[in-house]
Amino acid sequence: MDSQVNLSEDVKVKRLKHTILLVDDSSFILEQLKTVILESGYSLITAENGEEAWDEYKKNIDVISLIVTDVEMPKMDGLHLCKKITSNPNAAPVVIFSSIMSDENKIKAMAVGAIDTLTKPDIHRLIITLDRLLSVN
Repeated sequence: MDSQVNLSEDVKVKRLKHTILLVDDSSFILEQLKTVILESGYSLITAENGEEAWDEYKKNIDVISLIVTDVEMPKMDGLHLCKKITSNPNAAPVVIFSSIMSDENKIKAMAVGAIDTLTKPDIHRLIITLDRLLSVN
């Protein structure tokens, strides 16, 4: 985890009020991200593909604060998931988290409603990004 991430108990308590929906078809990446997110204090729901994530989102719409999703996944890709979620004006924000984030992919992500993008090598920036987007200081 990035040394800039505040792990004080008062900040962890603020994070606990937010539930992240994390979506990735790689069990290895999902476990890595799950560890980082839970250790920082956020609540978490996981899904292994876009279809499962859409079902989880509909079931937990009142508690999900933000979605972090991979792009290339079976059943429904992350861009399609993002578009479905953000078609509702009151939707939780979506961060696209992918191994390859070219300028073209960033434009596609923003076009379907993503609020931000991260590359998988930037895993250390994930909590800082979540804190910024959810106003957790």
